[in-house]
Amino acid sequence: MWNKKFENLNEFLYGKEPNQFIATEIENWNGKNLICFGEGEGRNAVYLAEKGFSVTALDSSEVGLKKAKDFAKENNLEIETILTKIEDFRTSEKFDIAISSFMHIHSGLQKTAFEKIVLSLKVGGVFIGEFFSEEQLNFSSGGPKDIDLLYSEKEVREILSNLNCKIKKCEVEKTTLNEGKGHIGEASVLRIVFVR
Repeated sequence: MWNKKFENLNEFLYGKEPNQFIATEIENWNGKNLICFGEGEGRNAVYLAEKGFSVTALDSSEVGLKKAKDFAKENNLEIETILTKIEDFRTSEKFDIAISSFMHIHSGLQKTAFEKIVLSLKVGGVFIGEFFSEEQLNFSSGGPKDIDLLYSEKEVREILSNLNCKIKKCEVEKTTLNEGKGHIGEASVLRIVFVR
């Protein structure tokens, strides 16, 4: 499905600018190596590489990752890419920072996804993420129309507490998105920051 969504090589579905919450929040944290989960066409990865991070981008779409690599090259940058579903992800490397924006995962796999994210971080490492909340069903600015692919603040808090993470932020907020043609307009998002 994502290969099809990303197949137009002349267009970036969610634009080339980074997710604004991630771009703002990253300023509050220090680190060198960073991993992007569900990175798609590379808008966050390229922005963060420009900021001086050593960036690894993970996604299940080879088309998205090729576009991400090409986008980085156009900007004289280099990023590592890993083609995998998050539930199959394995690494011995530990990262200072992990990020994700609008990674759509079935509710039954969300616990596994957060376990993988936590395991990818060094102790003291930070995760910054923005996801569509269950209330996004009331908005037409993008995202899945299947509640199973949206996120519940209560459930995510429970998952992170069970993983012994220090939750700095886990809140549903209303925002206005302007990310390519894929995300435009008022939206309900779950913004998460936690420390391993």
